[in-house]
Amino acid sequence: MQRVAIAMNFILNPEVYLLDEVSANLDPMNLKLLDDFIMKIKQNKEKTIIMSTHDPLEAIKYADRIAVLSKGQITQIGTPNEIFTAPKDEFTALFVGYENILYGTAELDESTGLSQIKVNDLIITASSQQEGNVKVCIRPESIGIVKEPAKNTSYRNTFEGIVENIRELGNICHLIVRCKSEKFFIKNPEDAYDT
Repeated sequence: MQRVAIAMNFILNPEVYLLDEVSANLDPMNLKLLDDFIMKIKQNKEKTIIMSTHDPLEAIKYADRIAVLSKGQITQIGTPNEIFTAPKDEFTALFVGYENILYGTAELDESTGLSQIKVNDLIITASSQQEGNVKVCIRPESIGIVKEPAKNTSYRNTFEGIVENIRELGNICHLIVRCKSEKFFIKNPEDAYDT
């Protein structure tokens, strides 16, 4: 029924396509056909597509502009890059994959121009110049782990931690790592942890 409904809308050739969770429950073959069709429309720029989705990867793949809705209200509008790199609230941050959200107090270090954020017994350095109460949002795939402390690293923040949980999901590995008072959710390719 879903394939027929999609096909009927595409055959009518409207000026605007309204797609509501269009990829839900589609098998991989039909999902590929739908993807090809949407990308063709997007490249030709002849039609407008308005799509609702709960899938952040689908949003970033198809959208030129994204509006994030929470409880019927728009919380943020922007390009995929703006939404995914600078979410304006916690709901948007969670939607786009910032699963590590920490609360702390920031002070500006005048000598470096960086913020030093105290999160319980951790000090996190951030490039954004903030002061006062802040939320630190970190993507699970932005955290790297190593068995031995790295002497030369480009990471601004390094903490010693204990792995509390490992969950292997095919070629991806999820970990929970405790660093002092805080727990971090980490998501990386499984082969990243062989060293």
